[in-house]
Amino acid sequence: MTDSIALDHIVALVRDPAAAAEGLRALGLEAAAGGRHARWGTHNVLVPLSRAYLEFLGVEDEAIARRSPFGLAVLAGFARGEGLWRVALRTSDMRATLDGLRLRGIACTGPTPGVRVRPDGTSLRWQLAFPRGPEDGGIPPMLIAWDDPGSAPHDRPDGAQVAELAIRARDPGRVAHWYEKAFALSSEPIEHARYGPARRIALAGGDLVFCAGGGDGAGQHPPGPFALALRAGACGAAAEVRIGPASFVRVT
Repeated sequence: MTDSIALDHIVALVRDPAAAAEGLRALGLEAAAGGRHARWGTHNVLVPLSRAYLEFLGVEDEAIARRSPFGLAVLAGFARGEGLWRVALRTSDMRATLDGLRLRGIACTGPTPGVRVRPDGTSLRWQLAFPRGPEDGGIPPMLIAWDDPGSAPHDRPDGAQVAELAIRARDPGRVAHWYEKAFALSSEPIEHARYGPARRIALAGGDLVFCAGGGDGAGQHPPGPFALALRAGACGAAAEVRIGPASFVRVT
């Protein structure tokens, strides 16, 4: 199953998606028009990357959001505050991936169809599924399979690359093991320059790094994604952009 699982996108909850995306434009990260999720009461703006993308997600209609499971999850996320929220893993075969989860004893809801209406009136469609777990690792990852993979908002060849997504966990080894078990992946122990002892899972689209504390306030951040490191694309610049809970953009 390893070859079928990739990092698809990272979701950040923000009150004003357009303004958040505009903050990245000065760093050479161009936003693409997102759209509305009419059934969920949410809307987004996207930043395409190389083999993945960053999604700035906001609430457009709270009344509609309160009537949908996904909208309720978004509202609960906002109750914790703005910032990085959850990761979406792409599968090339949703049925096979869900069968594998069930064989491994991991419960999952879905798949559920999703649709977003673009500003030009066209629709983008996908399937979402939601595994249960891991405990103490923040909100579990979503699984996504695109109805038309060629229309998905990533694969910008000259775009910035995801160097790593840092995920805080009270027990990083335990959470990394859940990812290994769920998706037939493998992790390795590392000594991270910022976060100390951690475990890394290498994925197409970008690596996941599980840590308990360290720099960037990781020890004070609730379990879940807290820092996204991006490397410049074709220009080969060494600078990184870090998007975290306190400020969305910091260049290091």
